[in-house]
Amino acid sequence: MKLKLLLLASLFILAHCKNKTTLTEITSGCNYSYNKASTKIKWTAYKFTSKVGVKGKFTRHSAMLLSSSNSIAATLVGLSFKIDTNSIDSGNDARDTKLRKIFFGKMKDTHYISGKILGIDKRGDANIELKLNGITKNTVAKISLGDDSRVLLKTKVSVNDFQGQVALAALHKACEAKHTGKDKKSILWPNVDILVATTLTKNCK
Repeated sequence: MKLKLLLLASLFILAHCKNKTTLTEITSGCNYSYNKASTKIKWTAYKFTSKVGVKGKFTRHSAMLLSSSNSIAATLVGLSFKIDTNSIDSGNDARDTKLRKIFFGKMKDTHYISGKILGIDKRGDANIELKLNGITKNTVAKISLGDDSRVLLKTKVSVNDFQGQVALAALHKACEAKHTGKDKKSILWPNVDILVATTLTKNCK
């Protein structure tokens, strides 16, 4: 009896210690390609000492992909993108006007935010080249897979990394009352969370 229990325990451990399939190893008999219509770009900025989120999205964006692949990771690598900053939508017209005219209006070359996915490692960490305010920086995003060919990309961006302090200060001054919390302190954080969700087109012959 003890021998049987020991064997069962060993099998259980072996079954749960196998290496999980990584993102770069996932392939299928189908080819994947980028689908603009399914792509949504959302952001969350933060105000108050307690970091209360203000959510929004960009409704106009484009992407160019060189080729399709039977690997999701390989399909995404090399994808270049442009986001129209005038399409910012927080659900508040007055706020959106200030974001367009005061925040992005204080920056250089920011009718568009642009970038490119340079690579993806086995952990699903994507190396992304991002251009904002005339500054190009590399940032890391986390890629995860949902049902079927659903892809989620999450990253955090600091406006300060792109020399956006002047633009942030101008926006904060224009919205100071809206950024004042219960502690009477007015704070607009430089950090923004970005979420990109898309469903790749799957072509199975």
